[in-house]
Parts: sequence; structure tokens; C-alpha cells
Amino acid sequence: MAEPQDHVKDIEQFKTDLDATFEKLKKTGALATPKYASSAYDVVNDFHKTKNYEILTGNAQQHSSKAAQSEEVLEDDASNKEASIGNSLKKKHNDAAKEIIVLYGKQRTLCSKDMYDITQTTKELQETIANVETIEAVKVACTTELQKQQDELKAVRDRYCVFENQVDELKKELVQDTNDASLTFVPVDCRDTHPLDPDNGKAITLEAKYINSKIHTIIEGFGKYYKNDYNPPAPGAGAKRKGREPKFAKGLKVEVQWGSGVRRGWYPAQVADNEGGYTINYLDENGKIEDTEKNVLVTRIRKPKNKRQRKDA
Repeated sequence: MAEPQDHVKDIEQFKTDLDATFEKLKKTGALATPKYASSAYDVVNDFHKTKNYEILTGNAQQHSSKAAQSEEVLEDDASNKEASIGNSLKKKHNDAAKEIIVLYGKQRTLCSKDMYDITQTTKELQETIANVETIEAVKVACTTELQKQQDELKAVRDRYCVFENQVDELKKELVQDTNDASLTFVPVDCRDTHPLDPDNGKAITLEAKYINSKIHTIIEGFGKYYKNDYNPPAPGAGAKRKGREPKFAKGLKVEVQWGSGVRRGWYPAQVADNEGGYTINYLDENGKIEDTEKNVLVTRIRKPKNKRQRKDA
């Protein structure tokens, strides 16, 4: 009968491999997870309880396989966790990108349509005032109307800046990886978007004169004002302070300037919130809420003067 082979080296190598695997598991922090800790400790305990002849008959291979399987499970779980984090970032990016596109669409309408109307009306008023044949009474009326147009321009500019500030906040959620096809494309500015209603975000079709109007200069002007002069409302800016109350209290019935072009006017509403900016509930003729708008500028709110219902197109 042949003498059994000396497997001391095999046993020592198995022990070395097993200890190395166990140490690797500890360093990764996997042993803090019950399912990994149980598997790893079982392998080590089995080794110390196993007799040499069990190892020599093939159990060592089984134990090594068990340790290797634990390591593979750990690596697979780490990969899945990394993929999950990546998917979460992509979702945040895509959600933010979609909101940015809507905001840019609203800006597009402000620049293409509202500013076109204001610019044309202003030009006509200025020409009338400059005309030597215009009687003084008409000049006075035109001058008054001209001031209203300047107020309209400031209101459009401020609204553009509100949207721009919201875009800046959303950009913090974007992933800077332009090569990933699964990420929603983000336009450079409002010129690359379809015009949307500034009040409700619905798609609208503009006349050719609006679409063809050059808005590059307007965007540059508004952008410069936004960077240098615009002060976005700080969190809690509308909150009550000692000695200083919000101009319009919660629950107060008011009128809010809404719409553009022929639809622009003052409509019945109620202040829903005045902390960190005004939240407005628009009311129908029966006093019921028909729509809500957030971040309404105080310049668009006034005490009731007449009764006029919004006309949604």
C-alpha cells in the first residue's frame, strides 16, 4: 500500500488563502452586513473544526469555493449599488432638465411676444409724441401710456429673472456628462425651446411676427440685469418681522395682474401664502379657487378695484 502524500504545503496554502479572503472581506466593511458576516465566519470556523484528512479528501476545495463565492457576492452587490446610485443621479438630472425646458419655454414667450408688443407700442407712442402735428392733449395721454409700457417692460423683465433664478437652482441637479445618451438634453437658453404660456406652461403657437422677432438683444439685456441687479427673494424673505409686515396678508382678497397681450389684466384672487414669496389662488365668479400661482411678484398684486374674470385661451 502506497504511503499517503505529504499535503502539509497544500494545507498551509489553503489556510493562507482563506485568511487573505477573510481579511479582504473585513476591509471592505462587508462583515457589517449580516448575510456576508454569517458566510465569512462559517468558512473560517469550518476550517478550524476540519481535520487534516477531510481537507486531503477534497473538503479544502469546497471551503475555498465557499470563500470565493462570498467574495463574488460582495463584488456583485457593490456593482449593483453603484448602478443604483448612477440611476438616481440620472433621474434627478432628467427631472431637472424637463423643468428647465419648461422655464425656458416660458421665457421664450416673454421675449418673443410680450417684449415685441411692448416694443412696438412704445415705438408708436414715441412717434406720436414726436409728431409736431399732435395736439398737446394727445401727447399727454401718450406720455401717460408710455410710462405704463415702461412698467410693463419691468414686469416682464422681473418675471424673466424669476424663471432664470429657478433654472439656476435646477442646474445644480444636472450631471455633467454630455456623452450619455440616456440624459435629457438641456438647451443653452430659451431660444432653443418651443414657446410656452408663462402662466400655465402649456404649448402655444405664436404668429410669424413673434417667431421672427430678434430676441438676442433682449436676452442679453435681461441676462445682464439678472447677474448685476436682480435680487432673488431669500428664504423666508416674506416672513413676518418685528415692525415689518408683508404688504398683503394671508387670506386677503386681492387682484393680480395676469396674462399677456389682450388677455393681460387684473383678476380676482386671494393670498394663500406670503412667506418666501407670494402664493396666489385665482378665484372664479363664485369665489372658488380655479388656479394657483407661486412666486408672484408684489408688483403684480393690488387691492381689489374691479371684477374681471380670467379668460384662458
